[in-house]
Amino acid sequence: MNTMLNHDEHLNALATIANKPGASPRTVLIATRRTCRLLAGERVRLDHEYQALKRQRAALTMYRPFTDAKIAPIEEAIAELDRRAGRLDLSLSNIGRVLVYDPNGIAEALGFDALCDLLSVNPAKRAKARLHGLRIGDIAFTAGAEDSETRRGARWFEKPPLRAAIERAVSLFLEIYPDKQHPKPQLVVH
Repeated sequence: MNTMLNHDEHLNALATIANKPGASPRTVLIATRRTCRLLAGERVRLDHEYQALKRQRAALTMYRPFTDAKIAPIEEAIAELDRRAGRLDLSLSNIGRVLVYDPNGIAEALGFDALCDLLSVNPAKRAKARLHGLRIGDIAFTAGAEDSETRRGARWFEKPPLRAAIERAVSLFLEIYPDKQHPKPQLVVH
C-alpha cells in the first residue's frame, strides 16, 4: 500500500488541517506555510519543465518546415504549463493577500517571538524585523526575515514560502494597477 500523498492530496490535507474548527493559530500558520512551500515547489518544477520544452522547440525550429509536426505538440504543452503556472500564481497571490491582512489575527495570537520561531527568523535578525512591524507581512515580506539563512537573489517562487506568496500578491496587484494611483486593496473573506 502506497502511503505517499500526491500533490493535490497533500494540499487538500493541509487545507483540512488549517480549516479544522478549533485549529490553533500555530497550526494554521504551519499548514499555510507548508501549502505555500508546496505551491512554490510545484511552480519551480513547472518552470524547469517549461524551460526544457522551450529548448526542444528552439532546436526543432532551426529545421522548419520539416519539424512543424513535432513543434505543434510542444507548443501545446508550453501553453498548458502557462495555464497551470497561472493557477499556481493566483493561488499563491490569494494566500499572500490573506497573510498581509491577517483577518484571523494569527500574528497577534502568537506574539512576536512565537511568530518569529515559526517563520524561522534568525535570532540576530529579530531586532530588525521588529522595527518593520509585528504582522506576518511585516516580518516575512517587508523585513525579509523569514528563513533568514536562505539564499538571496532567488526568483520570487524560490524564496521563503510566505514571502513568495506575499510577493506574488503584490506583483499581481501592480500588474492590475500599474499607474501611480493605486486603489486601497480590499480583502474579501468568505
